[in-house]
Amino acid sequence: MIITNPEDKDEVLFFKRSWSDPQGNPHITLYRSYTNMANKVGKDLAAKDVTASDDGVVYHLTYNTTTQRGNPLLLPALDWIKQYRRFLASRIAVILALARFAWRTKIKGGQAAVDVIKAVTEEKEVAAGSQLLENLGSDTTPIRTESGAAAAYRDGRMIKLQVCAAVGIPEQYFGDISIGN
Repeated sequence: MIITNPEDKDEVLFFKRSWSDPQGNPHITLYRSYTNMANKVGKDLAAKDVTASDDGVVYHLTYNTTTQRGNPLLLPALDWIKQYRRFLASRIAVILALARFAWRTKIKGGQAAVDVIKAVTEEKEVAAGSQLLENLGSDTTPIRTESGAAAAYRDGRMIKLQVCAAVGIPEQYFGDISIGN
């Protein structure tokens, strides 16, 4: 909440931050505006005097303003930002699923031979760099894990470009310098 001079609504004195901690306890902190370095008295909505604040000072610059707060720079891109986050979370889920199954074993023999090897290896984590011992009765090879990373990069870039277009900031400022000069 913005607390202004009661006689001049354009003169911002304090910023009131209200929040709850994880236990649900309410907290209120008041920060001086950079225009109120002298800590002038202001009045909150209950008409109580506001004079003291934390040491922090807020430099609030309104952008695209129609009210006291203005509109955030990223507002036009908010939907695309949410979709990009969901896209990245989905990609991580795919990679984690592929990482779970790293080996394929072909076993010669019937179901009994499969059950013997399954009993030995099931529920046991194989340490990185360990050896694989097998006889001629089985053939273990790594699973080809084509993740589609190149296509995912292109898809993610298209979503990121929508964010860039919405905020008017070039793509290289969003973390991919490979497309810059």
